[in-house]
Amino acid sequence: MNGISIILCCHNSAARLPDTLKHLANQILPENVPVELILVNNSSTDDTASIAETLWASYSSPPKLLTSYTPILRVIEEPRPGVLYARQRGVEAAHYELIVFCDDDNWLAKDYLLNAWNRMIENPRIGAIGGKGIAVGEIELPYWFEANKTGFACGEQWPKTGICTDRMYLWGAGLVTRKSILTKVLNPQYPMLLTGHKEGFAQAGDDMEICKRIILLGYDLYYDSSLVYQHFIPANRLTPEYLRSQNQGVLQAIPIQRFYSYFITKQKVLSALLPFVVIWHTYLYLLLKLGFPVGKRKPIINFFKVYSEGIRKKGRYHKEHNQIKAFVHQAQITKTRLSTDDTDFTDYLQSHL
Repeated sequence: MNGISIILCCHNSAARLPDTLKHLANQILPENVPVELILVNNSSTDDTASIAETLWASYSSPPKLLTSYTPILRVIEEPRPGVLYARQRGVEAAHYELIVFCDDDNWLAKDYLLNAWNRMIENPRIGAIGGKGIAVGEIELPYWFEANKTGFACGEQWPKTGICTDRMYLWGAGLVTRKSILTKVLNPQYPMLLTGHKEGFAQAGDDMEICKRIILLGYDLYYDSSLVYQHFIPANRLTPEYLRSQNQGVLQAIPIQRFYSYFITKQKVLSALLPFVVIWHTYLYLLLKLGFPVGKRKPIINFFKVYSEGIRKKGRYHKEHNQIKAFVHQAQITKTRLSTDDTDFTDYLQSHL
């Protein structure tokens, strides 16, 4: 593992940057771990870039984040609006293998990078790690927030620290992964279908799509409760109108997410059983829904929903289905090459870090 690249995606973020940068500057890491902070200025119309550079330079001494490495801050431009495009641009520019996505309203605890670094070093089969979000509202959190906090990347992502691949996704806020993986996930030959939040449109699911592609490549998802961040939520996002818009974005992303769930679950079903599954999916759906543990139901139910909605036939989402199928085919080639045994897998990773 050759270092850490923090990718800070910003759109008109001047007012939010002071606290975010302050928390990044207070990170604690060994001096022999090189770190870079890449600010992706995503179609901003304010002075995000200049404010960031001024704030970062205002520290009286080099922060512990980058004790002996320069440049301390790199600002790059991404004119296409959308968090996915900003993340892609940041990954392309990253010099180091460990990637940490930090939104402009995420305040990472001072040991966030250290814990992420140690965890990824320990287990090369972890493709992505997610942490625990704590909500900090610009105004008092409304009565409905607790029931909807996961939509704001707040709370626990899994009952306990450990492998959470069955969940099939982690929040993009504070997401930790590897450049060698993201290069495959974000391969322009297999375009992502969900572009994430844009100004005026709260489309959801880009982080889920990234995670499901990571799973298809043969890696695990991991939840680590020691990775803690505060999520600052402005007043204009604590309204019923914003909540409705966010929920609508989630609904629009569901068909695409089900495609991925189908392919992930299909990998766990013996090919000889597929014809039986196709014929009897309705009956099996009911049995599984009634009889399976709650934690195991969702991916299996999604598998059958895909069939019941006719996604395998030419229809509304046929094009998207084929795009994902093309990615899955390529992922299978990579997965087969990497998963012969743990030793080969580890040796492969080490040769690419």
